[in-house]
Amino acid sequence: MAVTALNLTSGAGSGTSANTASISPAANKLILVSVRNGLAGTPNEPTITGASMTWVKIATAFDGVNNRVTIFRGLSASPSSGALTIDCGGQSQSAIGWSVDQFTGIDISGTNGSGAIVQSNTATLNGSASSITVTLSAFGSSNNATYGAAFWGPEGPTAGANFTSLAGASNMTAQWANNPQTSVNWTFGSNSSQGDAVAVEIKIVSTPSGSFQFL
Repeated sequence: MAVTALNLTSGAGSGTSANTASISPAANKLILVSVRNGLAGTPNEPTITGASMTWVKIATAFDGVNNRVTIFRGLSASPSSGALTIDCGGQSQSAIGWSVDQFTGIDISGTNGSGAIVQSNTATLNGSASSITVTLSAFGSSNNATYGAAFWGPEGPTAGANFTSLAGASNMTAQWANNPQTSVNWTFGSNSSQGDAVAVEIKIVSTPSGSFQFL
């Protein structure tokens, strides 16, 4: 079995919180939610509620100026349909963007998708640049997948050459590859701005070893 990806929704808003469109997560599938939020100051780390699921922060990247990218995980045997609420703790944001992505063929051990996430890392930029790269360690399996989300202002990043774009919103792009990619990269024009990126390794479902004898 291979890992597969499906974008459930993406969008943008502003204010102290924002609601996604209604989603219908499948049971025992890994849901990753990438969020970009920013304002003229230090943005709070957001939190997520909704779909009868517990959402756990994997990692967050803050460029030290006014933008942040955070990836959350969730997995439930009995999720509900509905919108997700992205809350910024009462702090009004000039922009909030999100991508909600569902993965099948993943390790469902642990709690709230913990068994499906092997590692994560972040990268930030502040100034003129044409790309941003998150470096991951060697993967635990050649069948594991790669996922990441990045923000760059003012035009937004383009998915890396080895990746498939899942969604883009509010100058944030989420991407994935159905194989190990230790250099998780995005490109953009050489504009002076800020950039943030987070990347994760997704663990494929374990295949039982040995043989079976049917009597």
